[in-house]
Amino acid sequence: MHRTNQQIPKAGHAAFTLIELLVVIGIISLLLGILLPALAAARERGRQILCKSNVYSIWTSVIGYSTDSVGHIPFIKDYLYEDPMSRAHPYTIGTTILDYATPRNWLCPSAIGGWPWTLSGEASKPSTVTYFIQMAGFVWPTVDHTFAWDELPEDEEHAWCHDTVGFQLACHGGNTFDGRPIEFLDSRFLEVEPEPTYYQFNFDEQYQLYWRMRNPLIRDYIPPLYNGPYPHLGTLDPRPDLGTAQRLWDANDPRSDTNRGMVALFADNMNSWTLFTRLIHPGGTPVDP
Repeated sequence: MHRTNQQIPKAGHAAFTLIELLVVIGIISLLLGILLPALAAARERGRQILCKSNVYSIWTSVIGYSTDSVGHIPFIKDYLYEDPMSRAHPYTIGTTILDYATPRNWLCPSAIGGWPWTLSGEASKPSTVTYFIQMAGFVWPTVDHTFAWDELPEDEEHAWCHDTVGFQLACHGGNTFDGRPIEFLDSRFLEVEPEPTYYQFNFDEQYQLYWRMRNPLIRDYIPPLYNGPYPHLGTLDPRPDLGTAQRLWDANDPRSDTNRGMVALFADNMNSWTLFTRLIHPGGTPVDP
């Protein structure tokens, strides 16, 4: 038998050169640089949609409560440093409208504030509520600083509140959860002359209106004295309700990042609309609307 020493050629294995490897890494880095901001923006849009949905769910719970309560909105008190979802007190969120909206509806994934840590300073505890609603007042420590819309004391301080229904509601504000009939719910804010400044429902035409806007009924919670960014990124919705006061609004907003905002629900009677907006109370001289 004739045996040869012929070798079977091996398949070649091409290797990346250092330059080729660097080019590939550069391309991947470029793609990541393009895609990651887009993915982050899409994720934030999803959060914003969820937070808007939550706000509307809370509003729907108010409508449900009103339907079951002869047309009245809830009377809600702020028991300071206690869980708003607690059922230990008769006038918390938990005992009034929690049955109409699930606990999940009260949490926004982009929240920068909420209960309990923005009140108690205990950051280790998870928040149970990250939305602000205009409660009728607070209870602290044992003194109740709340009044239902039709139960203001007839003392000297509140004497002018009892002249008409409009003045009575004006003492509470137009967007307060004070048990009022829902047809008296109105988030318009008007400054008038003479003083005092209050919410006016056009029951009395003798006052000259100077400045106007709408205050939200439900909104993302912004901690007091907080000067950081608002929770959401995106294009802010226009605010035609601000009129020519927009200049004052913008001039007195300490936050320069104008594409950051918050979700807020405004309502008049049973009509509501949700905006991606800013919330800062402008100062300076009032202007005509």
